[in-house]
Amino acid sequence: MRPILLALFAAALLQAQDIRWLFKEAQKSSQYKAAVERLEAEGLEKRAELFDPSYRIGGGVAYADEDGGDNGLEYEIGAGRDFYLGSLKGVFESDAEYREFAKKSELARIKVRLWRLYGNYCILLETLKAKGELGLVYDEIARQIAKGVSLGEFSASDAIMASLALDTLNLQITELETQIAQVEAGIRSIVPAFDAQYVCGDLRPDFDELFNANNSLLWSLMDAKAEAIRSQIATQKRVRLVGVDVGYSDELDTKRGSIALSIPLFAGPGAESKKAALLKRLSAALHTTESLKREYGEDTKVLHTRLRIYKEHVQATERSIRLSADTLIRQSRMRFEAGEESLVEMLKAIETKLALIETILELKLKRHNAVADYMDKYAIDIERVIK
Repeated sequence: MRPILLALFAAALLQAQDIRWLFKEAQKSSQYKAAVERLEAEGLEKRAELFDPSYRIGGGVAYADEDGGDNGLEYEIGAGRDFYLGSLKGVFESDAEYREFAKKSELARIKVRLWRLYGNYCILLETLKAKGELGLVYDEIARQIAKGVSLGEFSASDAIMASLALDTLNLQITELETQIAQVEAGIRSIVPAFDAQYVCGDLRPDFDELFNANNSLLWSLMDAKAEAIRSQIATQKRVRLVGVDVGYSDELDTKRGSIALSIPLFAGPGAESKKAALLKRLSAALHTTESLKREYGEDTKVLHTRLRIYKEHVQATERSIRLSADTLIRQSRMRFEAGEESLVEMLKAIETKLALIETILELKLKRHNAVADYMDKYAIDIERVIK
């Protein structure tokens, strides 16, 4: 058996870094931290957009020459600030709540990516083991053929055929090793501390929990987004900006202090356009939520049916199919060694098992990734649904 296979099999037995350990490490990932920083930056920008205190300071100097009177310099200084008639607390709170749900949704999706990669590794490793076992059979056949050629029991063509079959299988194993390396690289891109020591237990989700809409963070996120827009619309209706200015002037014969108050009488075109834009954004958010809920219903039906079919028609028969293929190979080897069957027939029996392995690999990967796509799309908290 190739050394890489032995190393991978040994790694699979080490109880080191299971999927839940990766979930804990996800919060330390650069992807999550980047998402958090982006969302917090957006929150600060929104806060600045909604509330700019607009402090002002100014002053002036003049020269006065009164007829028949004094002459000299006059000056004035002043300061002012804009205030809101109303509270923006509700706006800030609803916006902060939306961004918290956005952070949770992003973390949920990162965990799903890890679950997808981890599960793909375990499926690929299972396939690698199966092909490695067949590689031992091929290797033994090749040695028997080589020995038989020297004794005149087999032809040189038989030796070439056996060697080609082994080389073909080794190419398939190399491809699997490449895919496994890519999976490990994908996990390390999220969790650099991962040491490629897997615990390939049962990663299947609890399907009752998987299809429980309460485990989807998307709906809370969408509701929070709509509520944040509603708060901004309400603010547009009741909050007005008030300007307060104070000043002091020193004229030739008078010193004067002043305070001024300015209140807008009506909203201008800009404010009306902003309010209209917010109403459009709210309408778009509500339509998006409604559309996603319809998609969720259809996607749930499709995935539920797909999983049921897999369980009834694939998973239930996989063991018996494998047993039949193993029996076919064993009997074929016995007939081959007894001289009752040709090398071609023996290789066909093994190729039947290889085709079965490839079919099962494809089905398992598609099933696993279909579940991952579903959880990623609807930001499902995977820790609530896996066993």
